[in-house]
Amino acid sequence: MKGRKTGGRKKGTRNRATVATRGLLGEGESPLALLIRISQDEEQELEVRMNAARWASPFLHPKPFPAMPWARFTLPNDLSKPDALR
Repeated sequence: MKGRKTGGRKKGTRNRATVATRGLLGEGESPLALLIRISQDEEQELEVRMNAARWASPFLHPKPFPAMPWARFTLPNDLSKPDALR
C-alpha cells in the first residue's frame, strides 16, 4: 500500500555512524577537537582516522592564498585637466 511504512528504522532513529560519533563527543568539546582526537587515536581504524584528519585539515592548515596579479599602468603627470586621462 502506498504511504504506509512497513519496516525499517522508526522515524527519528539515528544511524549507527551518528550514534558512534555522538558517543565519542565529550561534553563541551568542539567538533574540531573531536576530529583531532579521533585522528590521533590509535585504537580507531586507519580509515576512520584518515577521514577525521581530512575533515580537520582545512581548519588547521588553510590553503595558501594565491598571489594577486599586479596591474601596471602609468598616469600622466598633470591630472588637473579632465583631458589628461585620454
